[in-house]
Formats: sequence, structure tokens, C-alpha cells
Amino acid sequence: MPSVVIHNVRELRERYEKVLVVGEGAYGRVLKATERITKEIVALKSIPLCSGDKEGFPISTIREINQLKTFNHNNVLSLRYLLLVSDTKEGWATCSRSEAYLVFDYVPHDLTGIISDPGILMNEASIKSYMQQLLTAVVHVHSFGSMHCDIKSSNVLVKYDGTVKLADFGLARFKNPNPNVTYCNNVVTRWYRPPELLLGDNKYNEKIDVWAVGCILAEFMDRRPIYPGSDEKDMCARIFSMMGVPTNSTWNNVEGLKLYRVMTSGIAKGPSLRDHFASFRGFVVVDLLEALLQIDPNKRISAEQALRHPWFSQAPEPSKSALKLPTESRNESWVKKQFAEQEKRRMQSHQQQMLRNGNRKRSIDTLNASQPPPKKQQKITNTVRYNGHTITNTIH
Repeated sequence: MPSVVIHNVRELRERYEKVLVVGEGAYGRVLKATERITKEIVALKSIPLCSGDKEGFPISTIREINQLKTFNHNNVLSLRYLLLVSDTKEGWATCSRSEAYLVFDYVPHDLTGIISDPGILMNEASIKSYMQQLLTAVVHVHSFGSMHCDIKSSNVLVKYDGTVKLADFGLARFKNPNPNVTYCNNVVTRWYRPPELLLGDNKYNEKIDVWAVGCILAEFMDRRPIYPGSDEKDMCARIFSMMGVPTNSTWNNVEGLKLYRVMTSGIAKGPSLRDHFASFRGFVVVDLLEALLQIDPNKRISAEQALRHPWFSQAPEPSKSALKLPTESRNESWVKKQFAEQEKRRMQSHQQQMLRNGNRKRSIDTLNASQPPPKKQQKITNTVRYNGHTITNTIH
């Protein structure tokens, strides 16, 4: 992977024409840009070289570069080169003015945007193609003894022609051959985090990626995330109410995991996975989904086994061209924009309704104020003599 040193921001602007910001997070920003000479569209992932009192490359960036240098696969997003930007030709300038960019091919869509767009009519041939390509990428990554550790729908990019690119290796790590080595437990975005991590296991393996792939397949089938937990406890409640609370008899030594008792208490049984996907009853895809979402990682199939599942060989065949994608990007940023606009419309509608209610109340108050006050009713007393008795009837 070559690196290119650009000495100041002016040179950066001469080399690239920034189109727009397509993503933003703790790591920095992702810019869509055009190389002025080649006219190629690229993605520039900015890397701040200081954070608080720390200077230099973030560990996640070093990890991502090391991982991407290892892989060479059509379904893994490759790193074109590294841009280093400083202020002067003598070297790095002040920390606040120095930064780096990872340069990738620009890929317009991701699975979050595609699945979330109701205007895109999903079909089985295209879902098979996306899942097959994703699993092929995962098999390639695992073959190098690596774990991605953050597979989710927004990290699965899709080109206009339907080619899948697995991206964002900032949390990835190589698996230690020693099975007793422990890893950081805080990996994988919450909605795609497997039970072993939620229960506190720190001796996990590549099966955490397989669970995340299963969550994406369920997302295709349901057109929404299957386990959108608000926190780790809620995640466990959603998973185990559907799959059943594991015990030592169903998952060896699970009760010894440090968060087992905290995370499994008070969970009521709910509809099973097959009940949840009752409309798919009889379809082979549910069998694959159950194998991917096996709560015991020792019983969960591998990515390689998943690729050999009968679902992929049944009609219809996987087809990259079975789904026509829009020319405008459909990705996580697009989804967030749609949600923000929806919230804005909801707030405007609420404010208009409040205004109408206020105007109606003022109109009623004004009408009441314009009316003359009601006359005080007079008391009318009728006295009647009946059978020698005097009966008084008072009317107000």
C-alpha cells in the first residue's frame, strides 16, 4: 500500500475536489471527493492525529491498515493509499493542523440504506447474492485468522452493479492461536452483538462475525433489525425471550460467564424465531437463519459452512443484477437524513396542531366575551291550594 505525503491543505485541494461529507463519527469524517486528474470518485476517511493530549495515529487506524494490507479479495474494500497532510515541507506542523486520510474507492450504497428504503423492492435472488458475497468476504477474512468484530449492515457496502464490499476494519484483530488468550469484550455494534459477548465472554472467536451475518439476514427478511436493544440487558431480553435462556445443559459452562446472572434474570419466554418469521414457514432460509443465530457459539455454523447451505443452491439463483438500485446513494447517512426530516415534519405537524388548538380556544373565548352576560334568573313561586293544603312550587 503506497503512502503519499501532501505538505499542506492547499495541495490537498489541488489534488481533490470535495463533493460532500458522507459520514461522520468518533474516527473523523468520510468525504466523497473527485481526483482532479483521473476524475475518479474516491472516499477520503479523515484521521485526526491528535485527540486530547494524545498524538499520532489512533490504534484503530493502525489496526485497520494492518488488516487491509493482509486481504486481497473482490468483496473486501481495499485501501488505495494513505495520505499524510502536514503544513510545511520541513515536517509535521502543530497537531491541530496535521491529519491523515485513508483513500478508498467510493461505494455509494450500504445495506442499511437499501433495506430501509421502502421504494426498493427486495427479491430473493438479490438477497441471496448479497448474503453469498458477504459470507465469501467473511470466509476470506477468517482464512487469515482475523476477526472483523464489527460486521453490521452499514459496514456492508454495495456498488451500483450489486457487488458487495465488506468495510471498516477498525475493530478487527488477528486471533491468537492460544485459546486461553483474552480479548477486549467491547466489540461489535450493540444490535449485532452475540450472546457470548453480552454475557461477558472475553475468550471469543470468529463466530462473533457469523452471528452478525445472521442478524443481517434477519434484517433482510424483516426489513428492520431483529434485536434493536436499547442496552445490553435489553439485548439479552430480546434474544433469550426468542431463543430461550441458556443453561449449562444447553451451552457448556455458560452459567460461569461473569454477567450470566445479571443478564438472564427475569426474562419471560416469547415467540420463537420460527414464530417470528411465520410467514417464511417451510422456507429453507429459516433453517440457515437458525444455524447462524445459534446462541451457543460452539454450535453456531462457520461462514464456510453457511456458504454450502442448500438455500444458496435452490432456485432462484443468486443474482447481482436482480435488484435495480437508485442512482442516489442509499446508505446510513441517507437513513439518518430521512429520519431527521421525518422528525422535523412530525414536530411541525405537532406545532401546527397546537397552534390550531390554541386558535380554536381563543376563538371560543372571544365569542364568549362578545356575548352579553346572561340575565339573572328570577325566582318564581307558585302557591296552590289542594284538598285544604297549601303547596308551594318554587322555580329558579
